[in-house]
Amino acid sequence: MRRFIWIPFAVSLLAFALPFATVSCGDRTERLTVEPSGADLVLRTPPETKTVDGRVEVGQMVVEYAGGLATAAFLAFAVALIAARARWRGGWAALSALVGIAALLFLRSRDTGLSPRGEADVGVSVDVRLGAFLAVGAAAVGVLAAGQAWLREEGRPSLRPLAPIGGAALLIFAYLLPSKFTEIVTTAYADELNVRRPWEAVFWLLGPTAAVILLARRRVITPRLAAFCLGVLVPMGVVTVRQLWILWLADVLQPGVAQFLYLAGLAFATAFAIDHLHERHLSVVLAGAALVVASALAFEQSLDLFITTLVGAGVALLVSLVLRRGRAGRPAAKPPEAAPAPAPAPRPDAPSAPGSAGSPPGGR
Repeated sequence: MRRFIWIPFAVSLLAFALPFATVSCGDRTERLTVEPSGADLVLRTPPETKTVDGRVEVGQMVVEYAGGLATAAFLAFAVALIAARARWRGGWAALSALVGIAALLFLRSRDTGLSPRGEADVGVSVDVRLGAFLAVGAAAVGVLAAGQAWLREEGRPSLRPLAPIGGAALLIFAYLLPSKFTEIVTTAYADELNVRRPWEAVFWLLGPTAAVILLARRRVITPRLAAFCLGVLVPMGVVTVRQLWILWLADVLQPGVAQFLYLAGLAFATAFAIDHLHERHLSVVLAGAALVVASALAFEQSLDLFITTLVGAGVALLVSLVLRRGRAGRPAAKPPEAAPAPAPAPRPDAPSAPGSAGSPPGGR
């Protein structure tokens, strides 16, 4: 039975070739409707080229609106298929499929209006079709089969340590949930997922990826790995705080729940990395921070974002130095004193002294 667990995940991927959603655009009197397949959303290929008032391509708007979450679901189901086929330990097949299901459910909930003309009465609504239902249903069957096999082979999973589990879960859900919104549009970090421009999706994926790596290696994490993840997580935290501050001051845009979940997930993962940073690896911390700076340049040619990531890199190096000095200044723990050796017991076969108690009387 174990060798057939991959089949439901393969069905979920094949379902992306079917009609995936119906997206309607317009007001109450006139609405345009398109039915893209899952492949259209993942590949960002517009299903048609109709326009609203001759200015906005409906098909292009559809793939921009729903393509990111559909791509996240497709990639999650692909990882589940690989994990089930390769028989990875640790329940990665079931957990990856759950992420894909969550992405499609969040996609269904994103029917807040996206106005092509900037008007509140003109919006977009998303209705799920056969392909999405088949993808979710097959993945749910795979989750049940893979989860049962996981529990049967490895028993009840341990929730210790809790920090990497909480960090990875918070960051993954934050990646899928709305990060900012207005009265007529919601956006998520996952909207940047684009197979045609994958370098643009790297930046906001760094936090969840570092947290998942810490989760996968939580039993055998090395100080160098902890230092590299610290160099990634701290600058991402600085960027998130900066973005929250900008959205707080904005009049139109408002921060979504994902902003706060993302920051909380970074805090959990960073605390776990710091706990395993027993040595000073400044070059490794700098390498992780350099990855954040490079991905920021690929994501957005913005001087403000570039400066913020540089500040985050400096904060990561400062944290590493402070932790190293603090631990170096701690007094070394005294080794436990050895217990005194017990006195040797007399040999039971040793002859007793004459006249002592219990000895035979000596000859006269």
